[in-house]
Amino acid sequence: MVTPKEARKYLGKVSEVKGLAFGFALGISVSVVAQIFLLPIEVKVVGNMVELWYLGESRISISKELYGWGLPVLFLVLLGLLYYGYKHIYEIPSEAKLDFIHGTEHKRILTEILNSEFERSGKLYGYEISSTQTPEKDFKIGFKLKGRERLWVFVRDNILQLKCEIEKTVLDLADEAEEIIGRATKNALSLQSLYREELGRNVDESGFRTYVSLLNSGTSIDRIREIIRQSDEYRKKHSERVFVELERKLES
Repeated sequence: MVTPKEARKYLGKVSEVKGLAFGFALGISVSVVAQIFLLPIEVKVVGNMVELWYLGESRISISKELYGWGLPVLFLVLLGLLYYGYKHIYEIPSEAKLDFIHGTEHKRILTEILNSEFERSGKLYGYEISSTQTPEKDFKIGFKLKGRERLWVFVRDNILQLKCEIEKTVLDLADEAEEIIGRATKNALSLQSLYREELGRNVDESGFRTYVSLLNSGTSIDRIREIIRQSDEYRKKHSERVFVELERKLES
């Protein structure tokens, strides 16, 4: 599996493979059509069968359903098999993937924050954004275009994963998503460290929701530190700390 940035080097090969596959399949299909539809002198329908007569002697009998749908299906099968084969010959991956460590138990809130930021960037590319909870991968944020998901973000306990198809427009959107994810996970880790340093505990859901959103919008971590130091909880803990230190000095 490659990252979205690494996947860009495969875009030319993907286009080449598609061109080769289409050209080959088109040639085969034209040849088949010529053999079946141009050479027969006469086409007879007998019951549920279609008879193709060649030169007044030999004939081929096929069902009406196969006659009507067989060639398009054959064309698609040939195209799919050829594309699958060339993809593996050229070692072209089908998806790009990137992992981030977020180190917080607030998966649901982190998902909501990411989802709201993704909506703005996704709309610029014409994507619909949806978030669901899945048993195997916790929260999944899907980017859907024309009824099909093309990019996914999975939020788990400690790992946040970005996956996408290898196509130019999708990789462009992946760059936007990567920037948002990188900023959010970095700010989540910074906020967790700040809470432990200033308040001696992990960040709660309310603080996480409020301060990560502020950090994502450009507020500095030093400004968040100032806000925390103005809180009643910090003043109380700081007073207790001063009292304990004073008590230790008196005892010594």
